[in-house]
Amino acid sequence: MAISDEYGSTYCAPIFLSKPFMQDGHTAEKANGTMTFVKYQNARYVVTCSHVYHQQKLHTSSERHLTAVGNSKTVFQFGGYGPDGYVSAFKALQKTELDNQNPDIAIAPVGRSFIELYMLKNNKDFIDLDNWIEPDWGYNCHKLACGYATEHKVQTETHVLAAYFQAILEPTLPANPTRNTFSLFSSLENEHNFYFSGMSGGPVFTKFEESKNLSAIGIIFEGTPGSSKEWALRDEGAFFTGSDVKLDALLLTPSIFKQWLQMADLL
Repeated sequence: MAISDEYGSTYCAPIFLSKPFMQDGHTAEKANGTMTFVKYQNARYVVTCSHVYHQQKLHTSSERHLTAVGNSKTVFQFGGYGPDGYVSAFKALQKTELDNQNPDIAIAPVGRSFIELYMLKNNKDFIDLDNWIEPDWGYNCHKLACGYATEHKVQTETHVLAAYFQAILEPTLPANPTRNTFSLFSSLENEHNFYFSGMSGGPVFTKFEESKNLSAIGIIFEGTPGSSKEWALRDEGAFFTGSDVKLDALLLTPSIFKQWLQMADLL
């Protein structure tokens, strides 16, 4: 698959968990997820995972907000304060952290200010579901998964550089519209020492047969190895090794995205 090293970064970005008004500054230790930019019926949205949303722990002493930080020191907070306190702009489809019945998706509508102040300045664009071309689901090629790993950021004197990962992985089963999720897996020759926590919310792409064109077909919700702390606690009988990479994703199509918007009361 002939693609640029940062193809997917056009359509996604890191989203940071920040204390109110960035009280904790901006450091490489700050946790992040990934947000994907989606256009549907001429409206623009930011998509991440419900479990990223719930890490905000709204209305508690450890409250954090989902925040985008631009290269030009632009900070965009997805929410605002009202009479009852802070209200997130994201609508989570999983209403609690224990909800396994609904898709692990959170969606926020975005307007002109976010597009002009953040996206245009950072060379970002939307996955256009209004002009989405359905891939040949029977063409079982490798998939391109993209996102920002929280444990691999680098801090300089002036910037926090988020670690963008772009992996080409093999599907364990062909992705198709009859299943809501799919898994990607590859085993490398050597241990890679990468941890994929933070890629949740990132996009997955497939290519068309005999074509260089790519189509978005998924949103990542889990990665293995996840965090280094969890990985260190695995027992000797663990199935995965340090040379394995596994990513799980929710299927993304225009009809599925419409269902997500309806569930979020955004359509």
